[in-house]
Formats: sequence, C-alpha cells, structure tokens
Amino acid sequence: MTTVGYFMGAYVAVFFAHFLLGFLMLPVCVGAGVGLMQRPILRRLVPQSSELMWAGWVLASMVGLTASVALTALASSAILNIERPLEFSWPAGVIQWIAALFIGGALIGILQHLMLRRYTEHSIWWIPASAVGWGLSVIGLAVVASGVSLYPVLEILLAPAVAGVVLGLVTGRAAVWICR
Repeated sequence: MTTVGYFMGAYVAVFFAHFLLGFLMLPVCVGAGVGLMQRPILRRLVPQSSELMWAGWVLASMVGLTASVALTALASSAILNIERPLEFSWPAGVIQWIAALFIGGALIGILQHLMLRRYTEHSIWWIPASAVGWGLSVIGLAVVASGVSLYPVLEILLAPAVAGVVLGLVTGRAAVWICR
C-alpha cells in the first residue's frame, strides 16, 4: 500500500506542480499518498485507534516530508550556494534528496510515534524505521539521476515505484513488529 501511495502521490504532484507550489507539491502529494494508503493497513494493526488519529497520520506524513524538503532546499541555496537545489542530478542532487528524505522520515516518525505510543510500547522504533525507510527510498529516485539511459517513460514509471517498494519494505516490516 505504501508503494501505491508513493507512486500515486508522485504522479498527482507532477500534475499539480505546474499550477501550485512547484517542487513542493512532490512532498505534499507523496506524503499524503503514503499516509492515506498506510491508513487501512495500520488501522487493522491498531484497531482501537480513533479516526482522528488517522487524519493526524496523513497530516504528519505531509507536514514532515514537506518541511524537510523545503528546509533542505533553503539550506542548499543559502549555505551551499546551489542555484537549483534538489535537482535530480548525480551525485549532488541525490545526496540532497537523501538528506531531505532522511530528515523528513525522522520528522514523520516523531509525529506518528506521538500518535502510536498510546497503543504500543514499541512505538519509539517507528522513528528510525521511518527515517531509514524514507532515506533509502532515494534509491528509486536515483534511477532518474543515474544517467543510465533507459527509455524515458520507463525511468519516470520506475523511480517512484522502486522508491515506494523500498519505503514499504522498511516501514511495513517495522509496523508489523511494533504493533505485534
């Protein structure tokens, strides 16, 4: 479900980026997509949780990811004097995205841990699982930046799919363990 959310969020972002907020639509839409798609699975793992918690889960995904991407872009511009921050270039752009998604994953993990802690004593482990999952998801995004000459359509389809699979494997396994 995380993979589907990542994939759908990425493509909704591409559409809306032309009209609203430019590159910030990517973390907004991907965060929303992942949060929405994780909701039914986690709802089964934590059946006693409230609907308000699940609205917060989606909001935490959006806010954590968007804040980290925006802060990474600002820091790259201001501190490193990079004119086009968070561009999918190799290796500088990929390193920036790793930092942005690792930090975003940690922020998401902290916010979501605050919701999970009422239901499981192992919720603290959601923070590193989220950080590692989001940080490693850059493997998928790096497909576009790698310079490997695949068919362009294949690259565009493959990047968010691989990113979502990586994120889903890490966070899915963690969620099952945490909520057992």
